Amino acid sequence: DTIAVTLTTGEVHDTADFGYNGSGSIGDLVWIDRNGDGIQDPDEPGAPGQDVVLTWAGEDGVLGTPDDDVYTTITGPDGSYIFEGLPPGEYTVEVTGGIVGVANNTFDEDGDNDSLAPVTLGDGEERVTVDFGYQGTAAIGDTIWFDLNADGIEDAGEPGIPGVAVVITWYGPDGVPGGDDDVEYPAVTTDSDGFYFVDGLPTGDYGVEVVAGVPTGLSNTFDEDGDLDQHTDVVDLLDGEIYDTADFGYSGSGSIGDTIWLDQDGDGVQGPDEQGIPEVDVTLTWAGADGVLGTADDVVLTTTTGPDGSYVFENLPAGDFTVDVDTGDLPSGVSPTADPDGGADNSAAVTLVDSETNDAQDFGYQGGASVGDTIFQDLNGNGIQDPGEPGVEGVEVTITYHGPDGILGTPDDIEFVETTDPNGNYGETGIPGGNYTVVIDPGTLPPGTVPGDDSDGGDPTTTTTSIGDTEDVETVDFPILGQSTLQGVVETHECTVDGFPLVGVPGVTIRITWDGPAGPTSIDVVTGADGTWVAPDLPPGDYTVELVLSTLPPGVVPTTPEIATATLGAGTAETIDWVVDEPIDIVSRVWEDTNGNGSSDPSEPGVAGVSITLRDEAGLAIATATTDADGNYSFIGLLPGNYTVEIDPATVPPNLVLTADPDGGDDMVAAAILSPCGAQVVVNFGFRDRDDLPLTGFEMATALRLGVLLLLIGMGVLLVAGRREGEA
Repeated sequence: DTIAVTLTTGEVHDTADFGYNGSGSIGDLVWIDRNGDGIQDPDEPGAPGQDVVLTWAGEDGVLGTPDDDVYTTITGPDGSYIFEGLPPGEYTVEVTGGIVGVANNTFDEDGDNDSLAPVTLGDGEERVTVDFGYQGTAAIGDTIWFDLNADGIEDAGEPGIPGVAVVITWYGPDGVPGGDDDVEYPAVTTDSDGFYFVDGLPTGDYGVEVVAGVPTGLSNTFDEDGDLDQHTDVVDLLDGEIYDTADFGYSGSGSIGDTIWLDQDGDGVQGPDEQGIPEVDVTLTWAGADGVLGTADDVVLTTTTGPDGSYVFENLPAGDFTVDVDTGDLPSGVSPTADPDGGADNSAAVTLVDSETNDAQDFGYQGGASVGDTIFQDLNGNGIQDPGEPGVEGVEVTITYHGPDGILGTPDDIEFVETTDPNGNYGETGIPGGNYTVVIDPGTLPPGTVPGDDSDGGDPTTTTTSIGDTEDVETVDFPILGQSTLQGVVETHECTVDGFPLVGVPGVTIRITWDGPAGPTSIDVVTGADGTWVAPDLPPGDYTVELVLSTLPPGVVPTTPEIATATLGAGTAETIDWVVDEPIDIVSRVWEDTNGNGSSDPSEPGVAGVSITLRDEAGLAIATATTDADGNYSFIGLLPGNYTVEIDPATVPPNLVLTADPDGGDDMVAAAILSPCGAQVVVNFGFRDRDDLPLTGFEMATALRLGVLLLLIGMGVLLVAGRREGEA
């Protein structure tokens, strides 16, 4: 090759250059050999931005001599490089970029893995197989999870989300995002547990980003840098480090739930008194992003019903779901009565739109057993509700089902609280079989009453019983006792003993009638050997207490009224006594005492038609009698006591005057004292015709005095008259 040059004096011509271009080329790829097998697999990316140095040995073919030529280039976005226009000869290719310091060379052309490869290039040869593989020892991964409570914390039981695509980007040796040396790894997809993992990573800084597969309606609740933009940076990943906290949490805004309840009446509607069933596991299956149940991306959630039987799955995405009740947790012997989709199969299908609240997924179950009976006022204290003993209204009763585990006090218990009706009845129907405890609240009993001994003989407020699946138990009674007492004694005078002492009368019935809220209720008690009687355990209130006359010994009657009343307060006692004795008669006569001797002689006639009144000690008239043709009268069956017998003077013939009064008076009134064990009492009254009465000495003296007085008066009158004539 020739060029012409014209020189002037003193000129230095230094541009007479000749350039030569070869036709050969050397190149290929610098890549991230994640698995270190020396083969670029489809998921192993190239390493862009890496410096590659090509050294030609020159014309002498000896590397390291002055005629060597050095060429440099940088790998492109896919990690490729190329040196073109090369002459034939000896070469070395060396990677000198930052990757050499952060990863291990797993492949080079000559196999010694020192990031340097010798190449002999023929004339016009294209040598594009000079690859370099590099493997790191670090890893990044963890979980994409369903953040059920949206708190940004992966709690126990919160499931992973399968099928989510995650891309990891290495920011290259310069650590600057967006630089030419960034390496974007192919997306990995979370497994059935929401887990992803990328290993074989060089040291340095990384970005982790969720790029696809997040179901509709879910929003990011957690990423590690807190930006909630589905991207997080991992800074300064160290050699050999496994970075397993690059999590992403997601939650929705919809919800599904409601109640699993004991449908006691079986109508499919939860009534106000129907209780929820606690501790039942409920499973919610979400069809996942593909919307098809039964595929690999399904997400299964579980929860347990609370004390009121309620359950809820919150923060749900839109999509298709199934709700399933774990029948193994249900009480014994129940059968379904309500199912949201009508299938009665303990399962329901639900389609949820974005942000929807679906609180209609109820499930009802009915049992076949019942328990209950009566809380009653046990007036006679025998623990049995006898005829006439009333129920107690308004008592609070708590019936506790021990749950499927049969143990009282555990979370699966169900409580039923009710109040006794006007008849004292309570009860629950449509309940499951199992163990039950029934408790009454003594604070709701009427004042002045307490629980008596119940059916199991233990705590009087509590009874425990076991019920079969279809058994009706109607014997759980609770007797209620009062705290007040009626008492007394029935006595009689012992007439065979001096002084007639009082002794008890056994076997006498006392009938006690309580005017309770349900109306009059009676019980009987019987006097004991000493004549005493007692009725304890009575509630407060008004009482009528009756001495049953038919149960008295023959021939005796009470000396006071056989019926008494009493009002009992809470915890008070009243005493009511009776004395019973044989009655006494007053059998007497009103007669005409013709001989005036004050005694009723057989030949003396009686005075008929005389009205006689008998008065008690208080002066009250208690009986009247009228003398018969023979003057006889009587008062029969009188009780011992002090009486007064009184004649009505208006009924005595006017010509008769009283001559014999039993107590010596002249007022036609006489006392009659009827003593216990006494004989018949006689109260006779004698009268005489006043014309038959002889003058007594007193009467003759009075007549003489009257005659003298009249004579003197007459003489005085004559004397006065004579004087008046003489004066005239």
